[in-house]
Amino acid sequence: MEISEYYQGEKPTEILYLNKFTELTSMDDIKKIKSISTELGLEDIHLFNVCYNNRKILFVTMDKDEKNNWIRHISKQMIRPTVLVNE
Repeated sequence: MEISEYYQGEKPTEILYLNKFTELTSMDDIKKIKSISTELGLEDIHLFNVCYNNRKILFVTMDKDEKNNWIRHISKQMIRPTVLVNE
């Protein structure tokens, strides 16, 4: 299966399979994180997309719970522009 056949959004620059990862990468430049499995109409493949300022990474997890846990964990670590305060 080629992702581009189904997913017409922003094409990933990397595809990573998460298996016992403890650290992802820098959280500083993440623009958004999004589950895309339902967008693609895929029930057995658990995908989410992380968009950075300079790259897009498609992550594949083993199951839905793992995907949701990663999304929740990353979302909690993200610095949102609305909470930044200029001094």
